[in-house]
Parts: sequence; C-alpha cells; structure tokens
Amino acid sequence: MISVDRVEAALKWIAEHIEAHATAKADLEREQERKKVVKAMLVTTKYSDMSNAAAENYAYADVVYADQLETVHKASVHYHVLDAKMKKEDLVIQVWRSLNANMRRENV
Repeated sequence: MISVDRVEAALKWIAEHIEAHATAKADLEREQERKKVVKAMLVTTKYSDMSNAAAENYAYADVVYADQLETVHKASVHYHVLDAKMKKEDLVIQVWRSLNANMRRENV
C-alpha cells in the first residue's frame, strides 16, 4: 500500500522539480538546434571550398561537431533522467488515487 506520506513526498518532489524539468527540456531542444547551426557554420566557413556533400561529410567528422554531439547527449541524459523521475512520482500518485477509489467503492 502507498502511504499518504509517500504521496505527499511525490507531490512535493514534482513541485520542487517542475521548473528544472522544463529547463532541461528547453536545454535539450536548444542544443539539438545548435547542432544544426554548428554543422551549417562548418559547411559554410571551414569547408566552403568543397562540394556541399563533401563539406557535410567533413563537418560531421569535425571535432567541433563531435563536441556539440556530446553536449546534446549530456542534455538528453539530464532531461530523460528528470523526466523518468517525474513520471515515477506521477505514477505513485495515480496508483494511490486508483487504490483509494477502489477502497471507497468497496466500502459504499
């Protein structure tokens, strides 16, 4: 059985982390967009003397692009960990609500 204290803790955790969750999602989206900008900058500056296909291939292999991929990965892990914890706490609340609704039905 899920205690009221556990549900209150879940609600408190969600309330305390909702802004961090939103920020992590926004950060991930920003870094994914920045990845496109990094590639475009590499293609149009560092590898501008090549054909577009060759410039893209070199841009994907460039250390600057690889660094951006690592940044995207870190932002993704941070967001998905927070998201999973948020969903876990929400699930605790949903299960508690369902159990209590069933108990009320049996007592009526």
